[in-house]
Amino acid sequence: SDPRSKHFKAMRHQDIVPEHIFGRRLELLTLAVLGQLGAEANWYRIAREWIYGDEPVTELGRQEAEFYAGR
Repeated sequence: SDPRSKHFKAMRHQDIVPEHIFGRRLELLTLAVLGQLGAEANWYRIAREWIYGDEPVTELGRQEAEFYAGR
């Protein structure tokens, strides 16, 4: 955020609820940990499991689905 930018003043006066900031921080830190671990997966397919209820694409996802199906 360059103080010389015409958008800087507007940015400084934006109101963002604390819950939104917390969520973005949590998301960023999660991605940072995954990057440090060198985690590689098809995150699009994994996210579709959670968001749209698609079939699991990983072994852990299948185990989780089996666990929750038995509850």
